[in-house]
Amino acid sequence: EPMHVEQVQSMLDKTGLDTKRLQCGCHVPYYVELGVGPAPAQIDERHHNCSGKHSGFLAACVQQGLPLHNYLAPAHPLQQAIRRDVARAVGLAPEQLKAGTDGCSAPNYAMPLAHLARGYARLASGAADAEFGESFAQLSAAMVAHPDLVSGSGRNDFAFMRAGRGDWVTKVGADGVQAFASKSRGQAFAVKISDGSKIALHAATVSVLDQLGWMDARQREELRPWRAEAIANGRGTRVGERKAVFALETGA
Repeated sequence: EPMHVEQVQSMLDKTGLDTKRLQCGCHVPYYVELGVGPAPAQIDERHHNCSGKHSGFLAACVQQGLPLHNYLAPAHPLQQAIRRDVARAVGLAPEQLKAGTDGCSAPNYAMPLAHLARGYARLASGAADAEFGESFAQLSAAMVAHPDLVSGSGRNDFAFMRAGRGDWVTKVGADGVQAFASKSRGQAFAVKISDGSKIALHAATVSVLDQLGWMDARQREELRPWRAEAIANGRGTRVGERKAVFALETGA
């Protein structure tokens, strides 16, 4: 959305770089697909949903005097540092992360859901971290203060963090991944839908929140549209419903 493009441009301006330095590619903004607003007159790399992350990559390279042209290469010093720190954050060794390539061309890593949840619990703790200092606390505070910048209008991250009223920190990932943490509880969970269905992911996430007892009556009502979705035929007749039917098990 325009507010996201503004932030990306601000980061680029501060580093003295232009849009073409971004190697994320571009796509039609999600808010256009959701019908939130009209498409911009010209779509460029700033409109990619990962442009903020890439602007951060470039800013780190400028700050540390690292090469810019290959900042996405897995062997680049920045990407090596990211892999090392991601592994530390989730309690794994770097070689235990399964490397892949994200849709935005950046290196990306697979890990067990339990470790993803562990990382989000650290993110949401709000306290100084023995390894990362104030970084996690600053990041989670920024996310809950500006949930609209985490995702955008009509998106689940925005809706969930707004409903959390400063307590919930969450971020969706591609192909049906959601990591979710409660700052007041110091707890987190992670969800993965095997076929990547967003509708199933939303319903499952709200069901987990409810089963864990993290929601009050107001939050249940606010997130009701995300819990289940009716299935209608071509005539608009309701013929079914997508909803979560699982029950969480208590660990020994």
